[in-house]
Amino acid sequence: MKHLSLKHLSKTVETRRKAMKITQAQLSARTGINRTLLSRLESEDFTPSVDQLLALSQVLDFDINDLFVDEEIKEVLPDYCYKIAVAGMGYVGLSLAVLLASHNEVTAVDIVKEKVDKLNHFISPIQDEYIEKYLSEAKEEKRELHLNASDDAESAYEEADYIIIAAPTNYDPVQNFFDCSAVENIIQTILNCTKRRKEKSVIVIKSTVPVCYTRSIREKYGTERILFSPEFLRESKALYDNLYPSRIVVGCDETCRAQAEVFADLLKQGALKKPVETVFTGFSEAEAIKLFVN
Repeated sequence: MKHLSLKHLSKTVETRRKAMKITQAQLSARTGINRTLLSRLESEDFTPSVDQLLALSQVLDFDINDLFVDEEIKEVLPDYCYKIAVAGMGYVGLSLAVLLASHNEVTAVDIVKEKVDKLNHFISPIQDEYIEKYLSEAKEEKRELHLNASDDAESAYEEADYIIIAAPTNYDPVQNFFDCSAVENIIQTILNCTKRRKEKSVIVIKSTVPVCYTRSIREKYGTERILFSPEFLRESKALYDNLYPSRIVVGCDETCRAQAEVFADLLKQGALKKPVETVFTGFSEAEAIKLFVN
């Protein structure tokens, strides 16, 4: 499998830039990439997004394909047990909760008490072959799952390192409108119950939202700790699709890139497919991928 070589990229950008007598400041103006990031790129310390890579290739006139080489991937996955809360026990939320519970302490949150009671008795509240299999094995102590369910959202969110929002966002095709009120209610609850914490939780939106939503919601609530990660799951096969993902996409910017990388690693840690293609892109690009590429 071919992978982007930061060494080749660094050498190509620096060589082409100097050959064309372009300064880093001029290259920044032409590509829209921050000058500091360009400096880091030439030092092999920054991986550009797809759009940034395309912009560089157009300005500096090089073939992107030449930067991809065959090399062995050595993934370093988390060795820390994170506290994770998952808001919503539909296909997306429950499959992620089960996936992540193999290596982390996970609390699945839902307002429907019947769902909570079922999960705490190792019964899946939805029909999904692999979720049912994993829960059955956990009940028989054949599989270790650090998973519990709760309808007390505030208690679940208070100490969580990562909080995944998998609430429904009903779409009205007539008005072309996503109802994101459930997502915003959860975000407001999270911010209220974690406001005294020095190290704030990282919020990952998994719900389907319109393009530009994540950026606007970060501005509305004044926090940089919200990411967006689209899901590519099928009903009744949601956990299977998380165990064997086609790819992992996380929308972020430089303020939350480190947290985005940790979240991607957590998903890869639980997956059975190795390796997994991982893409880090901007918020709007990730939202568009979900809406138009899925």
